[in-house]
Amino acid sequence: MTRIECPSEAWDRYCEDEERANTPTDDELIEQLDAYGHLTWVVGYSDEWCEDPRCECPKFEVCEGLVPLCKTCGHPEYRGDWLACFDFKTFDHPDKGLVIAYHVVVNSDSGGFIETCDSGVVTPDKAPFDLPDYWASSGMEDGTAWSEKEVKDSWDCNEQWNKALKEALVQKSEK
Repeated sequence: MTRIECPSEAWDRYCEDEERANTPTDDELIEQLDAYGHLTWVVGYSDEWCEDPRCECPKFEVCEGLVPLCKTCGHPEYRGDWLACFDFKTFDHPDKGLVIAYHVVVNSDSGGFIETCDSGVVTPDKAPFDLPDYWASSGMEDGTAWSEKEVKDSWDCNEQWNKALKEALVQKSEK
């Protein structure tokens, strides 16, 4: 026996399908982000642009002093590179209200990797403030010495990230 669908049930199903089509999933929101592509918010270090010669001795032995230098050649250790990039987007979700999609991409050409290390879709009360600061701290955990400029740049990045995130939340909440 064939069931004939009630027109109101068919209409409800059609409306639900249309709403679902206009409501991206968390993964779809995150896919819209491009932290590594636009490099707006970045923390990290690199020897690539360093004008100072780096230690190429077979073994780096630290001499005493404020900056770790090689006892043999007097140059700083080769650090390689490490870069954390960030992006976010706010979205008025029909079911969840205002949400923030964000992600973090970490890259190291010298280490041979690039990966998305963190991502999510959160409500404003869980906004990822201070995310660049968290990842800069993570990049410093292995003991690699960051220059004063790299540290200052990471602080500046964190301030700019927080400001942009706050402004985006205020703009969306005013609409």
